Amino acid sequence: MTEAIRYAQKQQQWGSTRMLLAVSALADLEADLHQHVTRERLGSLPLERSFLMDCSQAYYFF
Repeated sequence: MTEAIRYAQKQQQWGSTRMLLAVSALADLEADLHQHVTRERLGSLPLERSFLMDCSQAYYFF
């Protein structure tokens, strides 16, 4: 992931907006992957928005 971020940062022909968008997307992906690994290690419930919405709706309707 670090290599991909460095590569995107060097792509001047993309323009600054596209380059920053790519770097931001890669950094977000890296953070999501880190959270996923941590969650698997801890054995906790998934914290994705869809899962949380399903749980809250089930609680509300119960």
